[in-house]
Amino acid sequence: MSTASRLPSALERRSGDRPRRAGRRVERCLRVLSEGRHPWGYLDQTSSASAHRSGVVSHRLVVFAPGTNAAERRILMAYRQWPLVGGLGALVTAMVLAPVASWAALVGMLGLYVAGCMVLARVSRELRRACRSVSASSMVVGTTLHRAGDARTLGACRAALLALEKRKDRGEIGEVEFEAGWGQVYATITAAGQPSVR
Repeated sequence: MSTASRLPSALERRSGDRPRRAGRRVERCLRVLSEGRHPWGYLDQTSSASAHRSGVVSHRLVVFAPGTNAAERRILMAYRQWPLVGGLGALVTAMVLAPVASWAALVGMLGLYVAGCMVLARVSRELRRACRSVSASSMVVGTTLHRAGDARTLGACRAALLALEKRKDRGEIGEVEFEAGWGQVYATITAAGQPSVR
């Protein structure tokens, strides 16, 4: 078979891969939005604007219980993101109902937001109790740096979890080894006496 006859089939394969690659990217973005970036939990940090304004830099590592599945992660992330998502939903509800009656807009807006808070708090209660968190913050007062929390544990746990995730993504370890390492980090935070997520 000549090179010329093989060329069109190779081009067809490449152009056929584009929609699949785009579909995988969309799927990954949706998964990150609904389940978070990492299967083991998340890291909250103050924004640079907030840190610049207040002078306080804070970090909070939240580690889910080992073995937390995708559906449980979606519930935990929905609870975490509800203030923003629920606020936007309440705003849209108010805009839709405002032409009907202002009292309907207010009732709809408050009803949606409060109902979402209550449902998510109830559904995620046991999952949040099973999570562990470790926090650290620092603040400069005058020329003195003040620290609070357990920055050493936070840094070590975060580094261990990210290293485990990289090794799993490269295929160096399987799901069992990944969860075993995740469990060790979870136990370290628990042993340090850190609280569960409220």
